[in-house]
Amino acid sequence: MDVANGSAVVDARLSGVISNITLNGNNANNPILNTMGGLNKNGLGTLELTANNTYNGPTSVNAGTLLINNAQVAGVGSGTGTSTLAVNNGGTLGGIGFIAGATTVAAGGTITGANVGSVGALTLANTLTINGTYLADVLSGTGSDLLKLTGTGAAGVLTLGAGSTLTVTGTVDGTSPYVLATYASETGTFTNTTLPSGYTLQYNTFELDLVPTAVPEPATCLGGGLEPAQALRRAAVGLIPPGRCLENAGAHCSGVFAFGDAG
Repeated sequence: MDVANGSAVVDARLSGVISNITLNGNNANNPILNTMGGLNKNGLGTLELTANNTYNGPTSVNAGTLLINNAQVAGVGSGTGTSTLAVNNGGTLGGIGFIAGATTVAAGGTITGANVGSVGALTLANTLTINGTYLADVLSGTGSDLLKLTGTGAAGVLTLGAGSTLTVTGTVDGTSPYVLATYASETGTFTNTTLPSGYTLQYNTFELDLVPTAVPEPATCLGGGLEPAQALRRAAVGLIPPGRCLENAGAHCSGVFAFGDAG
């Protein structure tokens, strides 16, 4: 399906259910699906799918953006049918809906929650392999994009391939952590990362977190960081004012030394 790029945020929206319509064993008469019963997203525009679709062929995003914004019914439904989804070079996948099949983001492809510039959770019931870019938006006081893998065991694996990239955009508050992905298990690390200043990435057992960088507590006294003997010698020659606490903040934090005002 070819969608041209216009001035609207969404250039085309399909709200009806896309199902397999066959004639003589193929989908030749289906204006949306290809002959394999799948959906090809072409063109630089943005296509939004809002229904729980039932087509059984693979979905590919070859150019532009595909937004999956379906709402499940009784916990069931997929915006991309039942088969696999491939985000190819030049394509972008986003939305806040649900995807049933295994998803692969190739080099040059992008995945994001909601749409670029807004935050939301995209739910994937199967594996996710990223060889391209995860563009994660963060809004201070609101939250962040989330890739939510709900599969269990082998169906819930997040794989970060060689050359994968994480780019975090938006505004952070400097103190809050942000959950960027949840999964049953994870393998690999991002080859390239662009993170907000003062933040680092944590690869945890069941989630990928953006967290504030730990700042070592400063020495509480002027002698902090010195061995006790060094602190006493410096106090003796006037390098540390008499009467000041010489508690060492290094390996001997329990030692408290004073010089010049004892008694």
